[in-house]
Amino acid sequence: MTNNYNFTLPDMGEGIAEAEILRWRVGVGELVAQNQPMLEIQTDKAVVEIPAPVAGQIGQIHVPEGQMARVGDLLVTITPAAAEPLPAAGGLAAGPGQRILAAPAVRKLAREMGIDLAEVAGSGPAGRVLPDDVRRFGEQTAPPPKIAASPPLVGQESSREEPLAGLRRRIAERMAEAWRTIPHVTIFEEVDASELVALRRQLSPQAQTQGVALSYLPFIIKAVVQTLRANPYFNASLDMAGQKIITHQHIHIGLATATDDGLLVPVIRHADRLTTLQLAAEITRLAEQARQRSLPPAELSGSTFSITNFGSFGSSQGTPIINPPEAAILGCGKIADKPVAVGQQVEVRPVLPLALSIDHRLLDGAAAAQFLNQLTGLLAAPSRLLLEMA
Repeated sequence: MTNNYNFTLPDMGEGIAEAEILRWRVGVGELVAQNQPMLEIQTDKAVVEIPAPVAGQIGQIHVPEGQMARVGDLLVTITPAAAEPLPAAGGLAAGPGQRILAAPAVRKLAREMGIDLAEVAGSGPAGRVLPDDVRRFGEQTAPPPKIAASPPLVGQESSREEPLAGLRRRIAERMAEAWRTIPHVTIFEEVDASELVALRRQLSPQAQTQGVALSYLPFIIKAVVQTLRANPYFNASLDMAGQKIITHQHIHIGLATATDDGLLVPVIRHADRLTTLQLAAEITRLAEQARQRSLPPAELSGSTFSITNFGSFGSSQGTPIINPPEAAILGCGKIADKPVAVGQQVEVRPVLPLALSIDHRLLDGAAAAQFLNQLTGLLAAPSRLLLEMA
């Protein structure tokens, strides 16, 4: 008798203790090949694809989609096969007596659309029927729509419910934790960005020759790094359970990045060791991979200080929420022309708005004001950073 293989949620490192079952790519009774993609899980912020550990038949799925599982929890039982179980790849509809490969969600979609899966040509691995295959088949075979009279609008009310799941659930949990456990204080400042704008304009052609798009963010990170060195408690974590302050000797900068699914915070590790052009290249890489949801968990954790650039969306001010267990976060607004007092004259100059949120358990208003004063001084006269911009 063949012994079943009990597959449990593996330890993925980075301190991850649990994950949400985002999507099963196999269903009960289906045959899988070893290393075939079996399910997708949502960790703290990354989507991770888990392959089948052995070839065989899916016996029982123990944790359904949308539920949480902890490391070591039983996920699926597989009856191992002696040989490769999958039929050859097709792109053709299943023949008579041939098992149809399709996930439970695809089977449900087909039932709802009144479609016989046996008639649908699968475009996935080994001829697996995908959701788009079902929808495409339905579009090709659907009768023309009937035109009906519009119902009266008076008195109609409607709403739609959807599960709080995936990345949005993780964001909700993180934001609730941050707001519940951290007493936030936010202070605001504006920087005359005339020299910063001029410096970026001067260096952009050189960056372009190396294939790098130079934004203002690498300069801001350079200024933040130098300010963090002079104010180490802003690069620290507060451990209330252990009653201790952890001051980090490394500087890992988290960058809040908007994606179609929600906010991710990829991390530039050892930002203090990178040149301006290296920072610019890393910012581009991390942002692109974050939007594609292709970053591994290691690049989405471990930041010691975060920056959120709401100016890229046209906003001038905001109140950024701290990313636990960090002690502070900097928000950057849109650089826009404003009247500025220059001596006894008023001139129109580019102005950069900043917002600094601090953990008031560890940092006080005076320390926050000192941090912002030093930071704005560097950004207003970025030539002071040139020694670090090679």
